[in-house]
Amino acid sequence: MIASSFEKNKYFILKIISLIAALIGVYYLLNSPELGLKSTSIYMSNNTTGSIATSTYSVFLESSIISYRILGGILTFIGGYFFLKH
Repeated sequence: MIASSFEKNKYFILKIISLIAALIGVYYLLNSPELGLKSTSIYMSNNTTGSIATSTYSVFLESSIISYRILGGILTFIGGYFFLKH
């Protein structure tokens, strides 16, 4: 009886963690442009001498946005998969 109660709690906790991961992933997917802009701005303010070429800035911005989209996609997929599986 104790083992089955432990198993139920284990699956419930796994579902909660999976749901949280999926929701964080959706947040990253939906907010990737703003998050990418923030991280690019922080990088530029800390690591440049004051001026930078527009093309270089665009590459940094696009790469940053893509990184957040990939992270969001992975979290959404893994969280959703484990949430629906159990």
